[in-house]
Amino acid sequence: MLRSPRFAVLCVAGLVHLASGGIVQATVATAASTPTSEQRGCTVAPLSLPELLALYGPPAPTPTDSAPMLPVESLPSSRPADAATTAAITAVIQELEACVNAGEPLRFAALFSDHWYRQIPRTDEVVADTTALAAATPMPAPEGQRSVFFDPWHIEELADGRVLAAVIWFGREGDSGPDPTRTKVVVFVNDHGRWLIDELIERVAECGDLAAVVGPPPGTPPDAWPKPCQRTSP
Repeated sequence: MLRSPRFAVLCVAGLVHLASGGIVQATVATAASTPTSEQRGCTVAPLSLPELLALYGPPAPTPTDSAPMLPVESLPSSRPADAATTAAITAVIQELEACVNAGEPLRFAALFSDHWYRQIPRTDEVVADTTALAAATPMPAPEGQRSVFFDPWHIEELADGRVLAAVIWFGREGDSGPDPTRTKVVVFVNDHGRWLIDELIERVAECGDLAAVVGPPPGTPPDAWPKPCQRTSP
C-alpha cells in the first residue's frame, strides 16, 4: 500500500476532526441562512453509520499509534492522464472541498474507496468516533474558516488503472496561493464508473519535499514553490 498503516488509522479522525479543522469548524459553526449542501456542490449520497462501520478492517493485533509513518521510496511510474480523466479527478476534489465546507462529513466519507477504509482497524475508539460523526448536525464552515483544495495537478495514470494527482490537502481560506507544505499525492480508483480516493502519499524517500517532486500547480510563481527535487536516497 502507498500510505502507512498508522496514517490509515488516523484518517478516521479526518472524518471527525480533520487536521485543518475544516470539519470541526463546520460541525460546531452557528447555523445561518446559507446554501444547501447540494447548492454548494456536495451532491454525493452520504454513507450511513452501519455502512461506514462495516467498511473498517479487523482490529489490529497490536496498537499502531506509535508506528512510524514510513515514506514510499518514490512515486510509481505513470503517464499523463487524458482530458476526460483529468476532468473527472478535478470534479472529485471540487466535491470533496464542497462537502468539507458544507459540514457534511458523511458525504465527505462517501468520496473514499472501500480499500481506504479496510486499512482502518475497527477498534472501540474508531467505532465511538464514527458514531459521534454520524450524530453530528451538519453545518457549513463559517466565512474565513473554509478549506481550499485548489484544482489538482500532475494527474497521471498508473499501470494498475488507478490515477494519482497532486493536491493541496486542506489549504486555508485567505491563503495567497497554494501552500506547498500542504501538498499530498492522492491516488484514485475507478469503482463502477466513480472515481474515489483510494490512497494518500505524504512522503517519498527519494526527496525530502513532496512538493518538489510533483512541481508547482499551473500559474504558481517559481519563487513561491520549492526547487525541483534533489534526491536524498541512493
